[in-house]
Amino acid sequence: MLMAVFAIIIVIIILFIYVYSAQQSADREFDDIMANSFESDISVSDVQYIKDKAEQGDAEAQYLLADCYAFGEHGMPINYSEAFYWVKKAAEQGHARAQHNLGCMYYDGEGMPISYAQAFYWWEKAAEQDYPDSQYNIGTMYYEGKGVQKNYEIAVQWFRKAAEQGFPNAQLNLGNCYYSGEGVPEDNAQAIYWFRKAAEQGDADSQNNLACALDEEGSPECVKEAAQWWYKAAMQGNALAQYNLAKCYADGKGIDRNYNMAVYWYRLAAEQGFGLAMKELSTINFR
Repeated sequence: MLMAVFAIIIVIIILFIYVYSAQQSADREFDDIMANSFESDISVSDVQYIKDKAEQGDAEAQYLLADCYAFGEHGMPINYSEAFYWVKKAAEQGHARAQHNLGCMYYDGEGMPISYAQAFYWWEKAAEQDYPDSQYNIGTMYYEGKGVQKNYEIAVQWFRKAAEQGFPNAQLNLGNCYYSGEGVPEDNAQAIYWFRKAAEQGDADSQNNLACALDEEGSPECVKEAAQWWYKAAMQGNALAQYNLAKCYADGKGIDRNYNMAVYWYRLAAEQGFGLAMKELSTINFR
């Protein structure tokens, strides 16, 4: 009798190990698929596997399947209704990226009528999970007064949350608020601090604004550094930076005076329709 019971226990243990190993193998397979989900060589069978997982209630699979439908990835047709259906499934399970994307769909009216209230609702859900894209978007809504009452102070709070996570757009906007004194006391040093954070990540608008803030400091060192940042932004095609760099060359400010280089950068800015550059270009030849 004892031997029979012992044998049954052994069989149960073996079955448990088998099922557990199979589940672990399936989970590793799914993780591998998810890790390569944005690669172009994902197979049809992988897509079907993601569909199966999504239908079983896996939030990550639902999120990915929604992206496939939203952007027409991996051979899937663009279908905003399906994208909305699956991203909402994932969002309702607390998936932060899905909550953010669902907010974007409501904001842009993809697959449903535009609803700023619903966009705010889902972005706030994701923001509460420290998702910086949503924190930035909420800040922008408060800054612009779109869907909520305009409030620069609250906008700054949300920009700061995202900026402290390294989100460059939020760092730029927070710098702008300090630069212009919107929602916070005007503080050029703080503006420089946040502009620099984003500029060092390669954001051209931040590089231009950092240069402007440094130029206002007025010291030879700051003026020289300003010219360097205008150059970085100008090389990325930022028309305002191209104009400012041209003025540096024309005036010999922070850089050696060179009218040929001034004309070169004015012309690039003018070709983008920058009016002040067109005006300068029409007069510089008479100097």
